[in-house]
Amino acid sequence: QSVAVDEYDVFCWFKANDPMAHSLCDRAQLENTQFCVETALKDGVPGDFIETGVWQGGQTILMRGVLKAFGVTNRKVYVADSFKGLPDVDSAAAPDDALALGILSGIGRFQVTADSVR
Repeated sequence: QSVAVDEYDVFCWFKANDPMAHSLCDRAQLENTQFCVETALKDGVPGDFIETGVWQGGQTILMRGVLKAFGVTNRKVYVADSFKGLPDVDSAAAPDDALALGILSGIGRFQVTADSVR
């Protein structure tokens, strides 16, 4: 099935060309990342980009897509993660975090391997 998208709508391209979710972000968060990268390019802010706490690298994929859409080849996008999932929490000090972590334990606490992100 062919999906027509505006060539500058990176979010639509991302969703149309890769139906498997690589990010836990919602549309507004993805649009914010796109906006930030585009603003950095438009304003001539030097340097590379990084996603920290990458899970499956969805934001990294998006940032690389924005750079590709704008023909930028002289910038890198880095990923940084422990690849060990979420750390344990002190349930007495942070009961809500402990509850959430218990729920997330059933899906591996977002732990993925570095190879799965590559």
